[in-house]
Amino acid sequence: MGWKGERVGRGHNPFVAWSSKGTWRSPRSSRERKTSDFVKVVTHLIFAECSWFATSAVLDVHYGTSAALVVAATSILPDADYPKSWLGHHLGSVSADLNRLFGHRSFLHSLLALLILIPALGLPLWWATGQPALATAVGVGYGSHLLADMMTL
Repeated sequence: MGWKGERVGRGHNPFVAWSSKGTWRSPRSSRERKTSDFVKVVTHLIFAECSWFATSAVLDVHYGTSAALVVAATSILPDADYPKSWLGHHLGSVSADLNRLFGHRSFLHSLLALLILIPALGLPLWWATGQPALATAVGVGYGSHLLADMMTL
């Protein structure tokens, strides 16, 4: 607060704005927020595919289309607990329930969730298709999301 209670700096900084609740907020439009969410999804997908490419080379597993799709799907799965994420938006009330139950970046962003998901999703994929690379792909995709989020705030 400034002299006689007026808010200092209001409207002078083009990067922040004063909200109706009396707090600072970013003046981003809904289009900018959607673009930002899209960029986050694409970043997770690219990081996951690069991780899968490296893993397939090191472990000498087949780099096939089905494994690449599994990596892509599991790389965005941890954000199912955040209703404002791309996946959370598409899941609707399921995402809201997960958020209410766990919160964001808590259980679904943990090693325990990774260790549960590999046998719960990876082993049935391996059994159904006969491709052991799919079980590895589940772990790499989900794990790459956790690793990428550790590198950000």
